[in-house]
Amino acid sequence: MATGAAAAAAAATSSLHHHRPTPPSTTKSITTSATTTTTTTTQLHEARNVRSLAYALVARFLADQGLHATAEALELEAPHGFLPSSSRSGSGGAPAPMLQLASKPLMAILEEYIADRARAELEAVSISRSDDHILRRRDMPPLDPVVPLKTLDTMHTSNILCIAHAYLPTALFPVLLGSTNAPLIPAIATGAADKTVRIAHARSGKLLANLHVDFSVLSVEFHPAVTAAPIVLVAGMDGSHHLYDLRTGNPFQSWRDHTKYVVRASFSPDGEWFATAGYDKTANIYRLQEPRDSDQQEPLGKEDGHDQGNPPQYEKVQTLYFNGPVECLAFVRTDGASGTLIIGARNDNYLHFVTLPKVGDASTTTTSIRRWNMNSNNDDWVSFTPMDLAVSPSGRFLAVYTDAGSGRIVVYAVPRDLAVVAAAAATAASDWAAGDQPKRDTSTSISFLRPYSRPTAATDGAAATTAKPQPLRIVSDLYGVDADAFSRPRCCWEVVAAAADHDGGGAVDAVDGRLFATSDDGAVVVFNVLPDGSGHPQGHIVASLAGHDKTVRGIVAAKPAPGAAAVASAGDHDDARGDGGGGGVIYSCSYDLTVKAWGPAAAAEAFEGL
Repeated sequence: MATGAAAAAAAATSSLHHHRPTPPSTTKSITTSATTTTTTTTQLHEARNVRSLAYALVARFLADQGLHATAEALELEAPHGFLPSSSRSGSGGAPAPMLQLASKPLMAILEEYIADRARAELEAVSISRSDDHILRRRDMPPLDPVVPLKTLDTMHTSNILCIAHAYLPTALFPVLLGSTNAPLIPAIATGAADKTVRIAHARSGKLLANLHVDFSVLSVEFHPAVTAAPIVLVAGMDGSHHLYDLRTGNPFQSWRDHTKYVVRASFSPDGEWFATAGYDKTANIYRLQEPRDSDQQEPLGKEDGHDQGNPPQYEKVQTLYFNGPVECLAFVRTDGASGTLIIGARNDNYLHFVTLPKVGDASTTTTSIRRWNMNSNNDDWVSFTPMDLAVSPSGRFLAVYTDAGSGRIVVYAVPRDLAVVAAAAATAASDWAAGDQPKRDTSTSISFLRPYSRPTAATDGAAATTAKPQPLRIVSDLYGVDADAFSRPRCCWEVVAAAADHDGGGAVDAVDGRLFATSDDGAVVVFNVLPDGSGHPQGHIVASLAGHDKTVRGIVAAKPAPGAAAVASAGDHDDARGDGGGGGVIYSCSYDLTVKAWGPAAAAEAFEGL
């Protein structure tokens, strides 16, 4: 055991000597003298300090893991001076000076080392012209600095846990009649531990509706076509989720399909599907019911909040099983389909891409599922949990907010080919299962692939083959947020658009803005993921927005107004400029019971006097 401890310290020393630089925000420059003697002395001191730090890191790691006998052996065998006598005496449990040097855990350093190696490998690989075009965008002008726009402080009486944004028909809210001539108003929905969902004017904070529920609300989302289907999807801590009709303020469909917390609930981009994520290690998928001759739903006609007939009805079609609690899910648009659902869970190094067909599309009778490895070397080591997923407005990039102790957010390129082999999807006989106990739902004709099964023979004798899962391509590693394994972090992309024609085809390109991330220290951290002409390096922090007094729990980008032209500032900022600059508005909610709006200074006028 003693020999093993010393070997561990030596291995850590070697790792540190070969460790690539940590992210720029934590890298420190070292100044050396010009003389040979001073340089040699400095190098000796550096070598000794690195070795001391290696011993301190290993000592801290052993202590954190409860390996007390191994830690004692390390203290006995460590060279004199590398673990001071104060640590050997263990007086009062106070950390020794060398242990104080180990401010960052060994596991965090190793995570960064692995990420740096992966990034170096990716940089050495030639990327295609279209990928190069996506990443560089040399003609993208800089986005405006982000400033505080408004604080809404009368929303809830307990911790605000989630937030959503949409434009709603003014006619839905008689309290506003006569005060505005606009047919649509920007609105936010917030859910809190006080068991309410509040719908409020996004700029003034004026309460429009108050939905009472029987649980702490963990997820809230408007229907994508909320102007025609004014409904809200609400989920929470009692394992239930509900669809509320904003015209009545009451739920019209309810489910209790999870046995533990429902932490996420989200619609597909076209509103034909929605999915829920639970801590019972399952994700449920629901689809819009097709109208039957004997039970026709009235059409959703006018987009004024009234006379729309019955709200859309949904039915559960499948339950997917995972190795751990499901933490996150998100949808990305897919050509020829209703969308692709991306799911992330604990104890799993894969993201699961579920491509959903159009409801009623006779040409597509199966739903395909494919795994993509978050590890760039395609191994099966689980080094972090995906806590939040944010698809960029263009659909090209996926930000994964992890629970890594180093505060790491990984930005991946969304795979272009999201479909599995058609034959494999069509002939797969079994559904996803928990462990080795297959569970099958024969109530639907939709077929699913088991992500953890080996290729087997289908019921009709045809071979169901699946390709080896491939790794996702890392675009950028982002560091600088205050988060750990106990955080519930969130992130979102700024919604902007460019007036420049990058492809030469005459169409206006969608452009991804900056990435906004919550932080446990009360800040909202802004990353420049892609070059924007401002001179900020790719992947660096461009702002840390201070304003909240407690943990920031939710964040959302303002959506464009329905029918708005693709212009520079397509968020909750009405002063659209044709120069491709500007930026969108972001809303954050916190345990300090406030909602804050952030955005370019040009958007401040829309918030004044409200």
